[in-house]
Amino acid sequence: MCADCRRRLRENPLRILDCKEEKCQRIISQAPQGIDHLCDECKNHFKQVLEFLDEIELPYRLNPYLVRGLDYYTKTVFEIFENTEEGKKTGALASGGRYDGLMKALGGKITPACGGAAGIERIINIIKTKTVRFLSITQPQIFLAQLGNLAKRKSFRLMEDFRKVKIPIAESFSRDSLKVQLAQANKLEVRYALIFGQKEALEETIIIRDMVTGKQQIVKFKKIIREMEKRLKK
Repeated sequence: MCADCRRRLRENPLRILDCKEEKCQRIISQAPQGIDHLCDECKNHFKQVLEFLDEIELPYRLNPYLVRGLDYYTKTVFEIFENTEEGKKTGALASGGRYDGLMKALGGKITPACGGAAGIERIINIIKTKTVRFLSITQPQIFLAQLGNLAKRKSFRLMEDFRKVKIPIAESFSRDSLKVQLAQANKLEVRYALIFGQKEALEETIIIRDMVTGKQQIVKFKKIIREMEKRLKK
């Protein structure tokens, strides 16, 4: 190993996986893969992450040797690239990961957290080569409230479908209580709330709640985009 990796072996062994030296690369290629040594909690969490990515058809590549420079990262770490040959040459546009234990290390309590850093210059250079229209921020008229893992996963796909037809929609995916989510919808003064629970996910339906009158209607999940387009035009 190179001198740096010999030091890393004592202080932070995972950083060896990040070494670009050719002699270290030969060792790295034979190293055990972290994905084969996950505890049950991390394995289930990672499975859910991949299910969410699959649901919104976001392409990804698993890199068993991807590491971050700081020790406080937990569970998933990531890098984001433009999926072109030029993008691969440019390098990562953004990178980051989870750090659920950082607040505890600083004297607080365990706090779910995720973040990343982006290379602004790289992103600007890519924008200049494409026809990019920036949308103006408008007040959402719809709030999506979800309950249960299956509903939450399908909600990601639904959010993407609303984005494609340029209908702004608000959500609070970090909350599991319907009461708390509807309170958030009231605070945002949206006209409609979409309620999507485990029962609706299995039956492929969704509930439309008129936040002014309180009336609710059940519609087919696959028809919700068309139905909301029609209601918002009135």
